[in-house]
Amino acid sequence: MRDTAQSVQDAFFHLQITIDLIEYSKRAVEQKRPDVQEELNKMWLTWSLAELDMGERETLMKSQPMESRILLVFSNIIQRLRTACLALHFNTQGFPGHVQERVYQLESIVDYVQAFTCTAASFQDFACIMLVHTKLKILKARVLLHDLLDYVTENITLTWLAKPLASPKGLAESTTVNQEINQSSSHQSK
Repeated sequence: MRDTAQSVQDAFFHLQITIDLIEYSKRAVEQKRPDVQEELNKMWLTWSLAELDMGERETLMKSQPMESRILLVFSNIIQRLRTACLALHFNTQGFPGHVQERVYQLESIVDYVQAFTCTAASFQDFACIMLVHTKLKILKARVLLHDLLDYVTENITLTWLAKPLASPKGLAESTTVNQEINQSSSHQSK
């Protein structure tokens, strides 16, 4: 569960960085800065070192213009996020309703981000206000995920360990085992 939640958290972090790249690019183009492509390449390379393996990075760099590369990676992150949220959904089956509601909210945010990005062919297709709104949704998702992890950490016990010891039968079995051990060791010492 913790690994799945960490995977979701990482994906939301990478979405945030991607949106920052898009915003930077849009501002630079609007300001007609000549160094925008070079700066964007530096930012993308730094980001892609952590996100992609060398083969993927080289293939994208040779075959795609910068905007297409970033949009493709954005789409891949959303797919990974969707898969991780599905795993989180299954991992929380049987949890209280408020925990499952947080997972549904996370899935809803992923749906929103995917719908927001699926039709974009370039950065200009993203309205600045929608980028800001999406960043706020991602922030909300990260808070929901943090709350979910806090709940699991504070409230889920190791039932496979605690139940046998906590039940009267478990206590009786524990006492019987201790008595047998004591009898066995007293017979051995005689």
